[in-house]
Amino acid sequence: MQKDASGLATVSLAAIMLAAFGGTAAAGAGAETSVRDDSGMSRAADQTETAQTDGLEEVDVAEEILVTGRAQQFYLQTTPSLGNKFPDDLKNIPQSIQILTKQLIEDQGAVEITDLYRNISSVSIFSYSGVTFRGFRQDEIRYDGLLGDPFSGFSVPLLFDIEQVEVIKGPSGALFGGGEPGGLINYATRGPDDEFGGYVRLVGGNFDLRGARAEVTGPLDEAGTLLFRLGAAYEDVEPFRFNTDKEDLVLAADIEWRPGPDTQAWLKFDYVEQDFQGARLRGVPVDDEGEFLTTRRFNTNEETDFQRLEATAFTGSFNQRLTDALSFTLSGRAVLSQERQNYHENRGLFINDEGVARVRREFRDQDRDIQQYSALAEFVYDFDIGDTEHTFLFGGEFFRRDGEDFFLISSDSRRAGQFPPNFIVPDLNLIDPDYGNSNPDLFDPFFQTERTTQFDQWAIYAQDQIAVTDRLKLSLGARFEGFSEDLDSVQTILVTGQATEAVASASDETVTVRTGLVYDWTDSFTTYFNFSTGFTPQGVASQEPEAGGPFNPERGRLFEVGAKWDLMQDKVYLQTALYQINKTNILVADPAPDAPTGALATIGEARSRGVEVDLVGDITTEWSVALNYAYNDTVILEGSDEIINAVGDEFANAPDHQLGFWTRYDIPVIASAITFGGEYVSERISLSGQEVDPYAIFDAGWITNWRNLQFQVNVRNLFDKVYAESGFISRTGHFPGEPRTVRVEVTARF
Repeated sequence: MQKDASGLATVSLAAIMLAAFGGTAAAGAGAETSVRDDSGMSRAADQTETAQTDGLEEVDVAEEILVTGRAQQFYLQTTPSLGNKFPDDLKNIPQSIQILTKQLIEDQGAVEITDLYRNISSVSIFSYSGVTFRGFRQDEIRYDGLLGDPFSGFSVPLLFDIEQVEVIKGPSGALFGGGEPGGLINYATRGPDDEFGGYVRLVGGNFDLRGARAEVTGPLDEAGTLLFRLGAAYEDVEPFRFNTDKEDLVLAADIEWRPGPDTQAWLKFDYVEQDFQGARLRGVPVDDEGEFLTTRRFNTNEETDFQRLEATAFTGSFNQRLTDALSFTLSGRAVLSQERQNYHENRGLFINDEGVARVRREFRDQDRDIQQYSALAEFVYDFDIGDTEHTFLFGGEFFRRDGEDFFLISSDSRRAGQFPPNFIVPDLNLIDPDYGNSNPDLFDPFFQTERTTQFDQWAIYAQDQIAVTDRLKLSLGARFEGFSEDLDSVQTILVTGQATEAVASASDETVTVRTGLVYDWTDSFTTYFNFSTGFTPQGVASQEPEAGGPFNPERGRLFEVGAKWDLMQDKVYLQTALYQINKTNILVADPAPDAPTGALATIGEARSRGVEVDLVGDITTEWSVALNYAYNDTVILEGSDEIINAVGDEFANAPDHQLGFWTRYDIPVIASAITFGGEYVSERISLSGQEVDPYAIFDAGWITNWRNLQFQVNVRNLFDKVYAESGFISRTGHFPGEPRTVRVEVTARF
């Protein structure tokens, strides 16, 4: 982060009070933190100068104390952690990238990634951790630049071990491989600090929220060549939906070796355990105008239902600078996870003989075991050709994902005449839910699925970042990638014993490219152009010859122009982007009159156009702001009625307008800060074409320091607005947004 040492002033009453209370003008700032980059090196994030002054410097000159402004930018970070793939400053990258800092995460009291979507232009929630990203539904993420998501499935990533969140817009196939064209999210994880320190935090709030966090970090030897970090977080809350209780446990351990300035190695361990009682959560039924038909607390699940996740992740990296011009990085990641779910699925509304609205339900018992392995090797070489300066990247990557699934389903009452009563799940009253009448001990499953999958992906890639002149920079990149997927599925109707096995496989190879230009008009103003391509492999279940496969991957193509400004003496960063994305090879039902049932064809095409504006930084030494706006228009150009996630010529949950903001104002005289934020999302449609009403919600908070203690209060949905954060299908309804929530934190730092 960029340091601000301006604003030197003579001490006044504010400084006297600060000295008396041991407080700070930068209330809420933590100790110096460290973030991983993909070269394996830790970089200080300059969160504060010292834990005692929290961003103030005091100098005793002729018995007069002088106080400077904060020594940091709270929300402005212009250096991405993916140092091998990108330059060290956002201004020099020919595409739109947003970085959400740890300070922004902490000021908002964010626990899950869904708490942060309001800070990202062109990103809104779709379902669970899935988002609408520049108009397209997706869930593309990496950790420290590596594949391997411990929350894969229906869990939402937690932020405890995350230092900063990096949002890379547009197709990124040339650098990161297959994925949807909207973009991807990279989680840069926390690393050890050079100096010994830590904190203990207690958490409480409404909905019976209670929890604790702790962290300790520092050197293990006097020379500071061996560093460590240990962390733990636990929270238990009873969310607003009926029958729910959620427990999260995260354990983290890091060790880092720095024998010299040219060598570094680190190893990270993470363990996650989630127990979400009353889940998997679906939506609340609505009418075609998007109005809830019952309370937003409605849940089809019983108190005995649950969604449980246990995941362990190991990540390691070794970086060596061989010469001043040549360095290499070796990194790897392994994630082992198991997810178990028992839940009652909504199978639709009906009116019984007494005129009462009831919900048909089926019971689902699901197990998912997933193993993910990722390896990466990158070499970076700096050289000159004539007057041009080159940073050449060459790399290779391998990823494997093995999955074993086991599903059981018990029938809803619609089949009451077909199956014996012991296979039928009781209905539920929509308005006055009569819980307790359904229990998996009372009925038997009628349908079973056993499925194994294996997905392999390998790639070699190269990129040349060229300084053509002092003002003009050119980026050229390409990636050659291959992938294969195998599926073996056995489905059994337990009532009759009839079993059906499906075996399918798919493989392909593809090339993606990335070209960018950056021109520095002044030291503080640049413009850029980007052309990139990407791809998304077709699902193996769609590749069977009976369906018309194999099919080529979906293709994404981006044209983007933009501008970036450093304003107010580099204290404020502003970026704008104007883009068009075309997505082709989308699978649709084969429209040929003689096509067999289930036959597919790749005739779909969609186009996304939009504008984004992002502003972040310090307006004054006391006032920090993060603001974003996005306009997006995503339409179906071909195959509209058959494209998944689309209705007519529009994509579901793709708003035209989004606005998000967060602001913080420090009050040095009382060592405190006030925070305020909000978001607006315009009207959308659900997957069933039902309206999803626009909404605007607001948050507020207070942070204060006394000696080594910090007190923080955050209120989300300040005015307790009833709204839907996204739509789904008419059978399960819209996902309701949270009501007013209060979160209180007390932190002691050492």
